[in-house]
Amino acid sequence: MKVWDFSAEVDWVPNIHLLERLPVGTIIQFEKGDYKIAKEVIGNKHIFGGFFDPTMTLTHTKEDCIDTVKKMIDVCAPGGRFYFGFYRHVIDINSIDVKKLQAVCDYVHENTNY
Repeated sequence: MKVWDFSAEVDWVPNIHLLERLPVGTIIQFEKGDYKIAKEVIGNKHIFGGFFDPTMTLTHTKEDCIDTVKKMIDVCAPGGRFYFGFYRHVIDINSIDVKKLQAVCDYVHENTNY
């Protein structure tokens, strides 16, 4: 079985129906956009993740960061085909708050089947 991978850079919501044309089971990494729409449109056909900006740990409280992830998981995880992921890579230690990001990862670990 061939695994397909697609990086949806920028906001693909205006063109999300184009992603339905990809082979079933394509793994799609989203950068920006509305994860609720992604779940509705491609959530039954493809595996998707991303959306979480790790740099938000610099400007939001730990509770805000966890609430953001909780909402995302509550919407996207039911039925499967969703993986938690960052929409951008952590460039260096100064681009995140390590303790807040650890709290986010702990929440995902404790509240999902990952």
